[in-house]
Amino acid sequence: MHLALEDELAALHRKDGALVFSSCYVANDATLSTLGTKFPGCIIFSDRMNHASMIQGMRHSTARRVIFEHNNLEDLEQKISQYPKSIPKIIAFESVYSMCGSIGPIKDICDLAERYGALTFLDEVRTCLGHCTARRVAQPSLSRSTLLECMVPRVLALLNISISTHICGLERLGSPSPAV
Repeated sequence: MHLALEDELAALHRKDGALVFSSCYVANDATLSTLGTKFPGCIIFSDRMNHASMIQGMRHSTARRVIFEHNNLEDLEQKISQYPKSIPKIIAFESVYSMCGSIGPIKDICDLAERYGALTFLDEVRTCLGHCTARRVAQPSLSRSTLLECMVPRVLALLNISISTHICGLERLGSPSPAV
């Protein structure tokens, strides 16, 4: 039954696979610690206002962590530009920040990730399956299809629904940088 649920969730999100976790906290912790350890020499760029579960996952990984100012694209770009594309990088951020309620600049962060050869880790827990009113108000030009084009396959999206907490993504992760 558990595997059938994971298969159904992967199909729903049009991904190769999905994992079901007991809570969003566990999902963030397990995923970031695994990703940060899987890529030797990985650097995780973390928004200053990220949830404690994300911070915990980064601490459990072997990755170096670089903090950028909350929703500050200039600060993020200044920090990420110091590293060559060949170094594995992950930008970790939230769509709606639980600590302050602000909206993450998803498209702009995805654009920076593409430019600098980074994966993105997006905590989508508070966005109501990507159709949250707050996001539409904050970024009215960002349609659902545009968001998916921006994020797939480079973003792992987390969401919290009444039946489970799950993460969907590619079954096999290659290099986080297209240059490698």
